[in-house]
Amino acid sequence: QIVEWIESSAGRPESEFLPRRARFNGPSMLEQVVTSHLPEAAKKRISLVLLIDPELPRFWNCDPCLLRQLADNLLGNALKHTTTGEVSLRASSVPDNGAADGLRIRVTDSGPGVDVAESRRLFEAYRQGRGSVEGKGLGLYICKRIVQALGGQIRCSNRSEEHTSELQSPMYLVCRLLLEKG
Repeated sequence: QIVEWIESSAGRPESEFLPRRARFNGPSMLEQVVTSHLPEAAKKRISLVLLIDPELPRFWNCDPCLLRQLADNLLGNALKHTTTGEVSLRASSVPDNGAADGLRIRVTDSGPGVDVAESRRLFEAYRQGRGSVEGKGLGLYICKRIVQALGGQIRCSNRSEEHTSELQSPMYLVCRLLLEKG
C-alpha cells in the first residue's frame, strides 16, 4: 500500500499528500513495532533496544499508519545492515513554543555505516546501499516521503562506529504538531 502510494506519487508536489490525523498511544505503537522485529534481531544475535523519554506524552496526534511504517522501515534497514552489536530506537520530544511539541525518533545501529558520498543519495528512490541486493531500494525513500508528509526532516549521519537514522539527526525525523502538551 505504501509502495503503491510512493510509486504513484512520482512528480507530484508534496502538498498533495495529506496524512490523516488521529489520537493514539505513541509509545505503545513503537513498542509493537520493536516487538515485531525481535525475532530477526534474536536470529542475528543483535540487541534490539527501545528507549522512550519518560517526559514524552503518551498520546500523539498524527497519522499512526505512516509513523508505524516509518519506524518499521528504519528498524528493518538498521537490522539488515547490522551483523553484530545493537540496534536502538529512541523517541523524545522536541520543545516548541506552540500548542504542541515535535517528535524526534532516532534509530542507531552498530552496522558498517554510510560513506559521505553514499549518504547524499541515501534517500533517493531505487537506491540501495553498497553490497545490498535485498528489496527495491525504496525503503529510505519511503521514509523521506513520510517524514515530508508529516512536516518533518530526516537525515543520516555516522558517529564513530555507530550509524544513526534520526528523524531530525542521524537518520532522524522531527515532526511538528505531533505531541499533545499537558
